[in-house]
Amino acid sequence: GETKAMHAERIILLGDNRTEEVSISTNDFLFVESEGNYVSLCYSEKEKIKKRLLRATLKNMVVQLKQYPTFFRCHRAYIVNLSRITDISGNAQGYKLKLAGSESVIPVSRGYLEAFNQAIIPN
Repeated sequence: GETKAMHAERIILLGDNRTEEVSISTNDFLFVESEGNYVSLCYSEKEKIKKRLLRATLKNMVVQLKQYPTFFRCHRAYIVNLSRITDISGNAQGYKLKLAGSESVIPVSRGYLEAFNQAIIPN
């Protein structure tokens, strides 16, 4: 409803050359995927899944998203919005995440499992 939307912050993400920027609400943000010299920003807008390419490294995105605890780097190529996870499957070799409103399956690689478990289980 309206009240939740009021509280959503907007994230402004800048490309590496700092001329491009994308603004996405934290609630709508699904994941970031690294694609060569670009990152693909996946988000929902009015029930539809949208993708935007930004010329940037994933490392750059990690830095820009650092202040938002709900964004978590789960793989060398992915950052995921923890608050959109609807299903977690897998084992000690790695997890697979399903996100609300998205068909994509996001991997959590083995090196990130421990941090991921700590991030999703409130201590």
